[in-house]
Amino acid sequence: MKRFYCACGNEVYFENKFCNACGDSLGFIPEQQILINPFKQNGYRLCQQYETLQCNWLIKHDDPNPQCCACRLTRTIPNLGINNNFQRWIKLEATKRRAFYMLLRLGLRIPDRLFFQAETPLLFDFLEDKRSNPSVALDFIYTGHANGVITLNVIEADESHRVATKELMNEAYRTLLGHFRHELGHFYWLRLEKSQKELHAFRRLFGDERVDYTTTMEAFYCNGTSENWQSHYISSYASSHPLEDWAETWAHYFHISETLETACSYGLIANEVALSDFNHWLSAWMKFSVALNALNRSMGTSDPYPFVITDRVKQKLQFIDCWLKGANLPC
Repeated sequence: MKRFYCACGNEVYFENKFCNACGDSLGFIPEQQILINPFKQNGYRLCQQYETLQCNWLIKHDDPNPQCCACRLTRTIPNLGINNNFQRWIKLEATKRRAFYMLLRLGLRIPDRLFFQAETPLLFDFLEDKRSNPSVALDFIYTGHANGVITLNVIEADESHRVATKELMNEAYRTLLGHFRHELGHFYWLRLEKSQKELHAFRRLFGDERVDYTTTMEAFYCNGTSENWQSHYISSYASSHPLEDWAETWAHYFHISETLETACSYGLIANEVALSDFNHWLSAWMKFSVALNALNRSMGTSDPYPFVITDRVKQKLQFIDCWLKGANLPC
C-alpha cells in the first residue's frame, strides 16, 4: 500500500479517521485513493457506517446510497447481540476495504446492483454456525463464492480459531485478507469466462474448469494431492481444481502487488517504475520475500511468505498480470 499524508504534512494511515498531529478529520476517496478532510472539501460525504464500523471511506454527494462502495455490498451480518460478533463484523469490514484497495489500485471495478446492472453484482454474507453460536441452524458454514455472493464464516475473524484451523489443515498460510482475495478471485473469474479467447488460454495453463467440482474436491480431501504438486501449483489447495488454482494464484498476485507497493513506498525497493514490467515485478518479489522471511526468523516468528514460485506458477501469475492489464494473453 502507498503512504498517505495529511494536508499538514504528517504521515497518516489507510484506516485513520483523523490526523494525530493537527486533529483534522480524514476520509478516503476510493476513486482517487487519497485521504482528505471531508469537512473542508465539497463533493463528498461520510459513509453511514462511519461511527458504527469506523469506516473512513467517502461517498460522492450525488450517490443515492448512504453507504460507501465497500459497506453497501454486505448483504447479511451475524447476530450482533451475542458473542463478540460486533467486533468480528468490524474486522471483516476493515479487511474487505483493504482487499478492495488493491482491486481499485489495479483498475478493477467493484460492481453493485445499482450502478453495474449488466454485470453480476458482488455481495457478501457474513454468517455463523453452531461452533460460534449454538442457536443457529447450520452446523458448518463454508467460506466460498457462488454467483457473485461471497460467504465468510465470521469465526475466521478470530485469530485463535484461524491459527488452530491452520494447524489442523496443515496450511502454510491462512489469513482473513487471504480469504477475501481468494474469494474475490472466484468472483472476477465470472468476467474472464465470458471471453472465449481468454478461456482457451486459461484452460491451457490452469486446466479445464468444466471438470466436476464436487468430485474433484472430494477426491482432494480424501486422497490429498500428488507428491510433486509444488512443481505446478502455488499451494496444495490450488491442485484441487482449476478454479481453485486460479483463485489461489489470484490471491498471491494481490499479496505480492500490495506488499511490493508498500516496500516501494518505504524505500525498501529502489525502482518502482520497473515494477510495471512483470519480469521485474516478480524478480523484485523473489528477492524481497527472501529478506522478508529472514527478518521474521530473526524475530522468532514464522515466514510470512512460505511459498515457492516455480516456472509453472510464474506463467500463471503472468496470465493474471496480462488479464488485469488488458494485454494479449498467451494462447
